[in-house]
Amino acid sequence: MKTLDLAETGKEYEIVEVSGGRGAVRNLRELGFLPGRRVRVLKNWGSVLVSVNGATFVVGRGLARKVVVRDVGDAA
Repeated sequence: MKTLDLAETGKEYEIVEVSGGRGAVRNLRELGFLPGRRVRVLKNWGSVLVSVNGATFVVGRGLARKVVVRDVGDAA
């Protein structure tokens, strides 16, 4: 497992956990970053451009560090 800021461009991941302060967690969850959801990394250079739940977002590196993901191909 890794955090979203370390995820590879072009790969799909499953969100395992969203951590951090109440505000950060609330903001990420409102954008659809929920455990069990799939997220595709479209660009990971500077900020992270992702697609989650049919929408595309730019997430700053600080927030991306709060999202723990696992490669969809990894064993549970």
